[in-house]
This record gives sequence, structure tokens and C-alpha cells, in this order.
Amino acid sequence: MRVRAVAALALASALLTAGCSGDKVGTIPTALPHLGQSDGISWPVHSITWPTSDTTSAPRDGEYEPVDQATKRFTICVSVPTIASAYYANIATGATVQAGGVGVIATRVAGPITTTSVQQAAFTKACAQKADALVLAPVIDAHTATAYSSLLASMHAAHKPVAVTSPGLTATGVTASSAPPTRIGSRQLGFWLNADANTKPGSVILLAGPKGSPAIEGLVSGLVSTLPGSSLTIAGIYYGPVGRAAQEQLLIRAMSEHPNANYIVGLAQPIEAAVDYFAYHSAPHAYTLASLTYNSAIARDIAAGKVGVAIDDRAVAQGAMALDAAVRILQGARVPAVQAPAPQLIDRTSITYADQTGSLAESIIVSKP
Repeated sequence: MRVRAVAALALASALLTAGCSGDKVGTIPTALPHLGQSDGISWPVHSITWPTSDTTSAPRDGEYEPVDQATKRFTICVSVPTIASAYYANIATGATVQAGGVGVIATRVAGPITTTSVQQAAFTKACAQKADALVLAPVIDAHTATAYSSLLASMHAAHKPVAVTSPGLTATGVTASSAPPTRIGSRQLGFWLNADANTKPGSVILLAGPKGSPAIEGLVSGLVSTLPGSSLTIAGIYYGPVGRAAQEQLLIRAMSEHPNANYIVGLAQPIEAAVDYFAYHSAPHAYTLASLTYNSAIARDIAAGKVGVAIDDRAVAQGAMALDAAVRILQGARVPAVQAPAPQLIDRTSITYADQTGSLAESIIVSKP
């Protein structure tokens, strides 16, 4: 597997607050020794592609080859809601490390952990107006499409490409997406749960996250679609804010209302909250925890046997592929509407051999030149 070595500057403190900068950035993260490390992203990765934004049909599989070198030193705005979230930090790392590799400038903007879609759209606007293109990892909530409509319309009017890492944002002005439909990963996880339930039938508490976003509903519908005819049932679906405290309260309520449930499935933050809760409180019986998203904390918990399985949608590779899509469009090339890394299932067995450099910022070493 070919590895591109990348030299970049460490993430500046400005990444933690809203604002733009013209620095080329990378990251020097905490090591995850059991995952292995590489000085750059490993390419190629297995990709799934749709020529249009209609992703209901079967995708075309293939190996994704990255941009080798940009023909011009473009400036690309990379906008994530917050770097305080490990998931968005992974996307930002992928985009900015790839920018350094292909020779373009990544300006970046991020907000505090409490950033809303409306706030992100507002603080992204100035950064995007000064850039040649925008890579956008949007806040996912019920107001997403409306919140970003003005920003996307202005980019469209200026003929500037916008590459997003969101399966739920298809508004006018979005030129390309590097996000796999969430139902694909949640179906993979559902089949894993079905196989596990052959020896341990039971029911599932689903901590689904914020209600109303297409991305969240895709996760829910994908998982639910795998259950008919299996030994599993859904005990209850619980929506709510993704903060740790709110999710812990939802967890306590769900376990009280469904005392016989033995699987807890949710986004990374709810599952992290469950791991923390069970570290200090005795459980009435054994639960299998399964995460619909992936970050370094979930990786450690899988390796330690605290979480059974997670779906890895390759967030670092998503950021890099979105950056590539913007560069290709700026250079006059046609790109598919959706070209995304294929999600992979991570459990205690596969974590020892799965390629993580397209997944976790911590598995990439980027040293200061």
C-alpha cells in the first residue's frame, strides 16, 4: 500500500476557535500504539462511488487514487464545527494533511463545542469568500439545509466548488460529497449484531442522537432494516443532544424503561458515556455496546473489550477525498457527485489489522519540517 509522506506544521491554537488562517496545517497527535502509525495517509483506499447525488442505487466499487500534485497553489477553506470533537478533528486532519501533500493552502475555521449549524454557516462565510473552494464538514441537525443555503448559494454564484463530508447535505451549491450514506455502515453493524444474537438473542436500546437529520435517520433506518427475521428486536429508540451528560441521562432512562435489553447501540459519544457510566455503576446484567461512529476513544474501548464493535466511516480519508475533489474541480476535471471511502467494521479482531490511517488522526505522524 502506497504511503505519501507529508510534512506540515502543528495545528495552531486558532483551530480551536472560530477564525481563518492561511497556514498549512497538520497534526502531531497522541500515539495509539496498537493501531500502528504512518507519516501520512495510506493510499489507495477502497471507495464507493455514485455519479449523481441519488445514492439509492448500488455503488461502483474501486480503489481511490488521490491527487498527486495540484497544478496551482489554490486556497481552500476547510470548515468543521469544532476541533473539540474527535470525529471532526479527524476530518480536519485528513483535509489539511492532504492539502500539504498536494501543494495547496488550507485555511481553516472551527468553533467551540456548542457551535450550531447557523453559527458555523455564519463564521464560514468570510473564510469561504476569500478561498477558491470550500471543504465543509457541517453540523448535522434538523436545520442543516436551511442554515447553509445562503452560504452554498453564494459559493454557487461565484462558481466556487463545495465538497462536503455529509451524507445529508445535497442543497444547491454542493458540488461533491466524500461521505458514505450512513445506512451502509449501520446495515453492516446490524448484520454483526444479528450474528452475535444467534448465540445471545435479545433487544436493542438505540441512542440515536439528534432527531430530524437525514444522516441520523439513515443510521436508524439502516440498522432497523437488518432486524426482521433475526433474533433481535428494537426495545426503544431515544433521540437527544449528543453531549455526554445528556446521553448519560438518556441511557439511565432507557435501561429503566427496558430492563431486559442487552444491546446498547449509539453514536460514539453515547457509547463513550455508557462506558464511563458502567465504570462506576454496576450493570444489572451484561450489555454489548456497539458504536455507529468511530474515534480514538472507541478504538481503545474495543481493544480493551469494553465495546464490541463500531462502524468506521474513515473520517480522515473523507476529509482528504473532499480536499481532492475540490482540487480536481478547480483544475477543470469532472468528479462524481459522491465518492467516499467504504465504511469498515471494527471489532476486537479486525482492529489489529485494519488500516487506520484513513480513520484516526492519532495513527498519522506529521512532523514539523
